[in-house]
Amino acid sequence: MQLGLSRPPYFPPGTGYHYSNTNTVLLGLIAEQVTDRPLGEEFRARIFEPLGLTGTEFPEITSTAIPDPHPQGYTYGTNVETIDSLVLPPEVQAAAKAGTLAPMDVTSVNPSWAWSAGAGISTAEDVARYVEALVGGQLLPPAVQRQRLDSVVPIDPSNPQSAAYGLALARFGSLYGHSGELPGFNSFMAHDPDRKITVVTWASLAPAPDGRGPAVELAKAVIGELYAGQLPQQPPDQDGAG
Repeated sequence: MQLGLSRPPYFPPGTGYHYSNTNTVLLGLIAEQVTDRPLGEEFRARIFEPLGLTGTEFPEITSTAIPDPHPQGYTYGTNVETIDSLVLPPEVQAAAKAGTLAPMDVTSVNPSWAWSAGAGISTAEDVARYVEALVGGQLLPPAVQRQRLDSVVPIDPSNPQSAAYGLALARFGSLYGHSGELPGFNSFMAHDPDRKITVVTWASLAPAPDGRGPAVELAKAVIGELYAGQLPQQPPDQDGAG
């Protein structure tokens, strides 16, 4: 939190758009103050248990454990190197492509800095169940769900066909969902409530040396095949989320 608040605002409130993990961390702190309970308990009571997400957990802030079996997570750059841009210098990209630079194993790095913005652990099956409930309205009262869906607007106001974003929810064509990333791990989830299509992709490298999210790139390919050119929007290249 101190790291996020130490940096100046990108613009005055209401005058621009920029994805920020700090906002989601602040939201987690507000939730704890309002409920007077740890955020992990709120997640379990409001989301994990009602949806039967038995493979999902929000670990203690001091924990680096991941339930077995699990993949190793890799990255080529550090948080310091990518604080302003996820794109690494050309010489680093070239070395990674040539195979002369090995990625770092960051599986055991503590994700506490991301906390409510991305420190959760889950399975592909649970993520699919979650995004279907998220989009289908199983987690919020009807009026609040409608407000959330209506909040989604194009990221680029000059291009109505650009990917859209709202209250922690993205839209690309008729798919609603979100991507998530921490160093070493990248995921993407989306659900089309009309065609009953759910897309979940995972990658154990994040970000790629060129700044792209591997799971998002996989999702683009899958969505392109599923919709065969019918989808006017594609997932953004990078959301910066955990």
